[in-house]
Amino acid sequence: MKNKSARLSTSYSLCIVLLFCVHTTSNAQQKRVEKIQALYDSLKIYHIENPQTVLATAIVETGWMECKDCSLQMNNLFGFRLTNGYVQFSNISECLVYMKKWQTAFYSPWKAKHPKSSYYEFLNYVKYAANMPDYIKNVKSL
Repeated sequence: MKNKSARLSTSYSLCIVLLFCVHTTSNAQQKRVEKIQALYDSLKIYHIENPQTVLATAIVETGWMECKDCSLQMNNLFGFRLTNGYVQFSNISECLVYMKKWQTAFYSPWKAKHPKSSYYEFLNYVKYAANMPDYIKNVKSL
């Protein structure tokens, strides 16, 4: 009887741990969803072109807005770089303003010349990342 009681106690403890893990995962996922939704809403507020693709770019660049050692530490959602490293922004709003200016300076003229082309083709044209085929594949998968 004692063995059965110990097994039940162990099973009960395991269930509690599993329930905690599921609950914690759900909270973490919920927070991730909220962050991503807030960013998408902000992209639309700032009139960023192709907000879904730009959102996917931010997800790739920042590891779902959770990376610890990336451009996110500098409020740089999109991995904008200078020759000596990432562009640093004071806050996320400053980064979104920069993205809008960047699109106005580079995407708008390109799009005028290539009206039937996609934003992915533009990213490839400007060589947005080092390995464009893999980068585009990752962005499209999101």
